[in-house]
Amino acid sequence: LRGEVGVLRQRAGSNDASALQSGGGLAKLMNDPSMKEYMLKAMRDKMKSMYAELIKELNLTPEQTDQFLQVLTEAASKNLAHLTATAQRTPNPPDDRESQEEAGRQLQALLGDAGCARFKDFSQEMPARGTLTLLNDQLGAARLSAEQSASLIQIIKAEPSELTEGILGVPDRAFLGSQADIDSFLQQVAQSNQRILQQAASRLDPEQLAALDSVLTKGIEARKLQGAAFFQKR
Repeated sequence: LRGEVGVLRQRAGSNDASALQSGGGLAKLMNDPSMKEYMLKAMRDKMKSMYAELIKELNLTPEQTDQFLQVLTEAASKNLAHLTATAQRTPNPPDDRESQEEAGRQLQALLGDAGCARFKDFSQEMPARGTLTLLNDQLGAARLSAEQSASLIQIIKAEPSELTEGILGVPDRAFLGSQADIDSFLQQVAQSNQRILQQAASRLDPEQLAALDSVLTKGIEARKLQGAAFFQKR
């Protein structure tokens, strides 16, 4: 979704873009029905791309796939509404806990015990899979082998999810806090990246390792921009 913020800004026009700079961030765009509809479509498309392998693995029918994507999109939308309202210090912001619990019940009914367990495990691998996709896109013909890919996924998966999930465009809650909170969080992300690089050094060749370093470094900068876009405070 991070990439959609820039698109939304362009579509908003000069007046709304000025409003973004003065405060309000994504919340102002989400109040526009056409922009909200665009964001929901972007969320659904992103979910479809991210979970394509799982959908195939679980052999979901077209109807089950639609239901699966609908549940995930609605949950993501409500979570985003909660985060933006919190950032704006809106009185009585919507509590998304009930909606998340309802999403869990719907997924349980749709996927069953085994499918739901696999969904949770697959979701935990998402930051690693996202990083791997960005890395292979940058490497081209020098892309990682299956063995290297599996190893890198396990390395990244072992890191705390709150430090790695931002690579997917998930809003970092740390940006809701003070500047000191944000600085501390970004330092933790940088330390996590260093641990990943150190462990990957024995598994990747120099070109691959340098590309991974570039992907992780750019990821931090992108998350800073995303934090400003999502959580501009009044």
